[in-house]
Amino acid sequence: MSRGDGNSESSPLLRRLSPTPTLTAELEDESTHSASPSASYKTSQTVSVAQFVRDNVTAILYLYLLIVEFGNYLQAAPRAAIFENIICHERYINDSSDLLRGHGEDVVYGSLGVGCKGASVQDELAFVRGMQEMFDCLPGLFLAMPYGHLANRHGRKLILFAAVAGMCLQYTWVLIVTWFSSTLQLRLIWLSSLFLVLGGGQSVSRSLAFVIVSDVTSEKKRATVFFRVEAVTLIARAAASALSSFLMTDDPWMPMVLGLGFIYLGSLFVLLLPASTSSEHTPSHDRNIARSADVEADETSSLPSAGYSRRFERMWKTIWKAMSQDSRIILLLALAIIGQLSSRTTGLLLQYAAKRYFWTFARANMLLVLRMMVTVVALLVLIPLLTSSLPRLPSLLRPASKDLFLARLSTILLATGLAFMALASKPVLMIVGVTIFSCGFGTFSALRSVLTTVVLQRDRATYGRPSLDQHRSSSNVECDSDLGGEERDHISILYAAMSLGQTVAKAAGPIYATLFQIGQRWGGMGQGLPFGIAAVLAMLVHCALWYVAVGGG
Repeated sequence: MSRGDGNSESSPLLRRLSPTPTLTAELEDESTHSASPSASYKTSQTVSVAQFVRDNVTAILYLYLLIVEFGNYLQAAPRAAIFENIICHERYINDSSDLLRGHGEDVVYGSLGVGCKGASVQDELAFVRGMQEMFDCLPGLFLAMPYGHLANRHGRKLILFAAVAGMCLQYTWVLIVTWFSSTLQLRLIWLSSLFLVLGGGQSVSRSLAFVIVSDVTSEKKRATVFFRVEAVTLIARAAASALSSFLMTDDPWMPMVLGLGFIYLGSLFVLLLPASTSSEHTPSHDRNIARSADVEADETSSLPSAGYSRRFERMWKTIWKAMSQDSRIILLLALAIIGQLSSRTTGLLLQYAAKRYFWTFARANMLLVLRMMVTVVALLVLIPLLTSSLPRLPSLLRPASKDLFLARLSTILLATGLAFMALASKPVLMIVGVTIFSCGFGTFSALRSVLTTVVLQRDRATYGRPSLDQHRSSSNVECDSDLGGEERDHISILYAAMSLGQTVAKAAGPIYATLFQIGQRWGGMGQGLPFGIAAVLAMLVHCALWYVAVGGG
């Protein structure tokens, strides 16, 4: 064919129809598909499955969180009961294998009498569990930022799966130690926290799950999706706690092993996630942010450690600058930590109720079911009704004032509920206290929203940006498209600081264990000492919030 012919109208068509190797391969593929319909069906089926997975990332994460949380709470009460049995047998019986396996919790108590509720057993139980809580928090405290950096560089799915694998190994180690308790010391369960070095543990896995959800969700739908995630996990916890109480009446080992199986099952859903969450999976209005993050990662790819250290240094400089310019930020960060300390008593609730009322752990576990159910009702019904009715009050017309009011209300509910729990000489008072305490579920969300408002007011006063009152609500202002990059960075960094402080507060298990031991020695009303201290902390947060002023608040 001449060069002149190549410029003719028909030349591209002729060129495409020429018997090139590519065309030959395509024709062979077509003949193969026509000759083998099953192969064509399998190919299309594979493509459709892959497309389905990409389009349903949020649903996959729902299932992952639901199943893992279900397995975790299915184990909570049986684990405490088995720990108590092991300690009790170490104190009173040399060979406990016959009593530990194949018998229900009530039978064990009937065999050993009330000695298992004695001070020596309960002190050791509180100490073992408190130290375990502290050790479990340490990997997340020191490794959350490095793993977050690795997730941005190498893919979130990889780090999320590593975190879930570490959790599976941790729970497996606890099961091994408790099963062979006649040979292994119970305190060896503390070594289980070493497995959380792989992936950073529950705090990292949960954070990554929320990040992946935010990657594939538009800004308008993000708050609703997060709301549903919280509701799903709470319902899973309530259902697991109820089932656990039922199964424990026959054998505490059954829900313990079954819970581990659910955790392993939930981890498999992580494998269904796409290999990465690139900008092609990101909503169009978020793609510029994703591209900016990719550019930043490329700029530091040659020196990853230097890039990480620069980010860490930048974070602390931003926090220090913000706190030095606005004392309200210092106060709110401190209040978040203190508020977290006040809520950590729920880990002692099982042991406290079982000891004070001589209940089995199966019966005491129903308090956790009550707590979860009340929280779900508050989340789905009470808070939306209250939020919709608040703007009708003249003093709460501004969203910032509404958020501050909710924070104050939540903290007073926490303080009141904890006070009831501390002084509950009868089970009915404990039930009232748990109910009121559970209604204060929104404390930390409200504090985070108030912190967002304060930061934006400071930034917009500094950079001369529009007033905060132009936005619909302070609870959604952090993801509003009107935010500048500097404001987004400041909010993200201060959120990280708040989460870091709350993680530190979660490591307060040994403190509450010591308070529990002191309370047991006092006896009577003194048994509720940890809850009394927590009530005082919650009340301090409530009082301090009256010194926080936001526009119109």
